Amino acid sequence: MNRETEYRYPPMRLLILACMAAALPSAPCDAPDTAIERVAALRLAGELSDALALAERALACDDLTADTDVELWVEAARIHDRFGLHRNTRPVAAALDAIDAAAAVAGAGPVSRALVELAYADYHYRAGIPEGEFARSRRHGEAAVRLYEQAGDLHGQADAVHKLGLMAMQEGDLAAARRLFDRSLELDRAGGARPWFCGEYERHVAMVDDRAGDLAAALPRYRRSLACRLEAGAIDASLFAAVSLGSALVRAGRPAAAAAPLAYAAELADRLDSTVGGMYADLALGRLHEALGELAAARAAFARALETAEAVGSGSAASARAALERLSAAPEATDRD
Repeated sequence: MNRETEYRYPPMRLLILACMAAALPSAPCDAPDTAIERVAALRLAGELSDALALAERALACDDLTADTDVELWVEAARIHDRFGLHRNTRPVAAALDAIDAAAAVAGAGPVSRALVELAYADYHYRAGIPEGEFARSRRHGEAAVRLYEQAGDLHGQADAVHKLGLMAMQEGDLAAARRLFDRSLELDRAGGARPWFCGEYERHVAMVDDRAGDLAAALPRYRRSLACRLEAGAIDASLFAAVSLGSALVRAGRPAAAAAPLAYAAELADRLDSTVGGMYADLALGRLHEALGELAAARAAFARALETAEAVGSGSAASARAALERLSAAPEATDRD
């Protein structure tokens, strides 16, 4: 049975999922709001195994409200998605299973329904990236916006509008993406500015500027994105912000300034056991060493990136391979290592 059919007729799967948490060993239960906050904080910090274990323990607690149940299942989906990011296995079936479980217990209230719609939008956005096809994700995202508006939830609206901006950016409509990103920031600030959301906004607007050829405008935004993510304790996401900043600095002809953020990214990828993060850090470090004329170090970094990219089936293998071929033709006399 393919996944499209499987999730169109899900009663048996959802029955199994609904029993999953109840089958877990009993443990003392935190207050639901506290548990959700702790799970989210661990996820942002990159402590994914601990975050998932805590979410599962919380789901095993008695007397959860429908809204809390939904939030915990969506947190579990987000954690599985981050595992997939670090291993290049997106979209993640376990994430979709958790969203389906959230949908099965969601009540009639608009906030829980909105959270489920946004979770589906996020999942189908990831699934649509390889083909650049986001119609399904957009339908869920627009439904989430409407439900959050109905509930008067400004932060939820900000998150859903931002997701629509990501789709527009992936489709190459940079003007629409910028409008949506700016609107999402207005909504976030109206609801009370969240540091981690600042990191999302600054990084994605930087990408819009970068793709439009305005690297000078993108650079300070990449820098602010990293600062906001660190302020929010979003250590997991700061890895990728650091790679983006370092790569942009190299392309801007400032390789010496790129050394610190890229060294941080490489160290963090190792600490978080992020295969994909390490691959991106190595690609950027290869370009840094090449720009500095350190060709042996550049070759080593590109070789590591190629080995990792091939192991996880990443399209970045082509970039690493091309760099190694380019460097193989470079005269050894210019190597300053």
